[in-house]
Amino acid sequence: MADSSDVTPSVPDPIEPKESIRIPRWLAALPGLLLVTFFAVRAMIQMGGASQAISGGNESSKPSLACVSTYGITLTNSEYYVPEGHQFSPPPKTPELSTVVSGMVRNDCGEALKAVRIHLKVSDENGRKGEGSALVTGLNPGEAKPFDKAWMGRITSYEVDSIK
Repeated sequence: MADSSDVTPSVPDPIEPKESIRIPRWLAALPGLLLVTFFAVRAMIQMGGASQAISGGNESSKPSLACVSTYGITLTNSEYYVPEGHQFSPPPKTPELSTVVSGMVRNDCGEALKAVRIHLKVSDENGRKGEGSALVTGLNPGEAKPFDKAWMGRITSYEVDSIK
């Protein structure tokens, strides 16, 4: 018979763990934080551009375009005005009167214009005043395009305030 000390398998000595580099936990969150920051900044820039496009930007800082002219401006009254969003509802019992100011704008600047905004001041038969603007896009040199702007009520006079 064999000795009991010969039966015991040999067990290796325990290995000491190596020193590992410890990475701070906040560093693991850094890629996600950078991604969120990128998209937030991008969204703010896009919203700023969209709000500027909707409001027309800062028009008072733009110089008036003296080389752009308007002509053939008419006032057209209509009792068949349909307010936006009510196209499919039954017509109102009393017709609403509207006035459309329409005309032509011509580019005599010698260079293509991306957009021309015609600022109009109007007054109605009771002397109340209002203002608004019409936008014409893509106006090449020497080219003329139509514009129009609608107001509720009967407009009796208009003035082209500025062209920018």
